[in-house]
Amino acid sequence: MPGTCLALARLILVLLIAGAAAVRGIRAAELKQRLRRFGISTSEVFEKEELVTLLRTRVAPEAAGTGHCVPLELASARAGAMGAGVSVDSKSYYGLRFDECDGVLWLIDSAASNSVLSPAAADLLNARATGVVASASSASETTGGFKQVDLGDVSTFGLACGPLKPVVMPLPVGDSSALVGLLGLDFLSRFECELRLRAEMPCATLHPSGAISRSDVQLDAMVPLSCTRLPTGLLATRVRVGSASRGEAEAVIDLGSSVTVASMAAAAAAGLTSDDPRLRLTETVIAGASGEPIRTREAQFDLSLGDGGEPSLQAQRRLPVSVADLPVFGALGMHGAAMVLGIDALAPNADAAGSRVVLAAGRDQVWVEVT
Repeated sequence: MPGTCLALARLILVLLIAGAAAVRGIRAAELKQRLRRFGISTSEVFEKEELVTLLRTRVAPEAAGTGHCVPLELASARAGAMGAGVSVDSKSYYGLRFDECDGVLWLIDSAASNSVLSPAAADLLNARATGVVASASSASETTGGFKQVDLGDVSTFGLACGPLKPVVMPLPVGDSSALVGLLGLDFLSRFECELRLRAEMPCATLHPSGAISRSDVQLDAMVPLSCTRLPTGLLATRVRVGSASRGEAEAVIDLGSSVTVASMAAAAAAGLTSDDPRLRLTETVIAGASGEPIRTREAQFDLSLGDGGEPSLQAQRRLPVSVADLPVFGALGMHGAAMVLGIDALAPNADAAGSRVVLAAGRDQVWVEVT
């Protein structure tokens, strides 16, 4: 035990030294610019140490590091939750803005294979059609026949992000004239993203590929989720369900869904039968792959995220889960026990103190907080 404590103390010291070195390389003008992105005044702050403290306490520890930290904004669902099509108007979804796309909010959707733009937003941006008819696969539907447009190279608060070619299709956010888009895996795979999902001052820190292996991203108190790619290109992980982790289900990683959805087979794996009194009918409606409404039931689920055999290497969740046999599960190549793993499971404290999620889609890796 003493040796373990000493090793831990040395690790903490190394991390502190590395963090201090990173901050020393950032000029005060850059620190002020980062603070102003989040609407924090620096007019009466002159010392570099004060600027660093402001960033770490008012925004996030990552904001004072080597990544490119940008503010996120909240948007509400209209006729369904992003990614899973769940009608929960009280829930919110997280988006960022591009310097070249004035007036358009881009929601982060890790369960969309391609980035998507609403028709109203495409008209506003005078988006140029590429001549390609594309498809869009998400955790709520797999559809084709939509036109692809070219927005050219985009950037967010000065960070060059490369070309963006979204598919134009209606989105269930705001009203019919909503100026929104979805950032799918085609975009998210370009960065390793630290997300601070919370009601106040949400933010995303974008790192170049390889940042995790170089330890630019600290993963203390986080659990890794090993992911595979479904035939449509979406990220999925294995989740243990039920008390004592009695069963397993394949789950899509969906930061564009407010809630977690399970098939009846996944509910059975968790120990629930179709006539189980714990499965109660709800007012929630989920849009099926062809647009038909599917009424859901709901039950409390015990979920265990992560591959480690020991509880300390797993993230334990207990939350209400919507149960419905979505046609899209089969369309995505998911057979048997299937789930959509939403924000309520990936970032369970988003409505309160906030949760941290690290997404390295290009490496098929995700990290979530232990609690």
